[in-house]
Parts: sequence; C-alpha cells; structure tokens
Amino acid sequence: LRLADTMKLSKLTTLFSIILTTALSSQAATVWLEDFSGQEGKGLHGDSTLGIVTNMDGITKWSVSGAGGLGSDGSLNWWMVTNGVFEGQDVGTPIGYWETESIDVSSETAVEVQMDFGKVGDGLTGSGNYLKVLYRLNDGSDQQILGITSANQDTYDGVTWTSSFIDVSSVTSIIV
Repeated sequence: LRLADTMKLSKLTTLFSIILTTALSSQAATVWLEDFSGQEGKGLHGDSTLGIVTNMDGITKWSVSGAGGLGSDGSLNWWMVTNGVFEGQDVGTPIGYWETESIDVSSETAVEVQMDFGKVGDGLTGSGNYLKVLYRLNDGSDQQILGITSANQDTYDGVTWTSSFIDVSSVTSIIV
C-alpha cells in the first residue's frame, strides 16, 4: 500500500484480508487477516517539534516506512492505527508505505486481496495525491492492482473492494 502527499483515509477496518482459493474449490479460506485489534497508536506519527516517531512494538504482521512529510509542519500527522483503523493524515512526501509480512502461499493456486475503504473529510486532495495497492511475488517487482486518486476516491468510500485473483501457483510467497 502506498500513499502519497496529503490524505486522511479511515475505516480500513479489515485491511488486507487475503483470501486464498484453490482452482478446484469454490470456497475461499482466509489465510491472512489484519483487523488492527489492540494496535492503537502503532505506526508513524509526527510534527515539526517531535519529528517522526515510530511505534511498532509488538507488531510482526506488517510494517510502515517512508512518510517523511509527517514532521514537516506544526500539526500532528500520522500513518498509523487510530480508533481501531489504519489511516493517514497529511503524510506528505516521500511516499508512506504499509506492507504485510511475507505470506506463505506455497500450497495455494490463487489469492485475492480484500480491503474496506472509507474517506474522512476531503480525503485525497490535489491531483498528485494517491493511494496504490500493490503486491509482490517471491520478492519480484511490485504489481499494481488498485489506484485511488482524488478523481475516483468517492467510488471506494464505504465499500469493500476485492481484487481479481492473482495466480500464485508457481510461487512461495506474496507481500501486499
């Protein structure tokens, strides 16, 4: 997940539930899920006085990085779990990253990524702001599966989005 520039995106309550389905079965099974329970304040936050503060104590399923603009002004900004959801507020530049751990998919043939989105206030503002959902197989190159901009963000407000199936039949791991 990549976020650029100024944005507050909230209600990512079942963020990055990866549902794996075999080619021979019509029943999906969730093999990786992050609902941010008990993770209040985990991630990055900052302002011009604090600089950027990292709090990842006890978090092993995901990581955050970048978001160097968090400490660029006098207001508190964040790329972290707040009120039980993961959100970004005035992330600034460079890009803020949220990434899953490496997820074992060696016994699966296809996966889909499911996320809940919600917009708070103006959401993404300006033409250069975006949220991208990407995945990487076996430490390969990033592949984009969703792009949200200020022009299309209302399409995703309050909805659960599900990707197309991603072929993982010849790989061992995926990172979203």
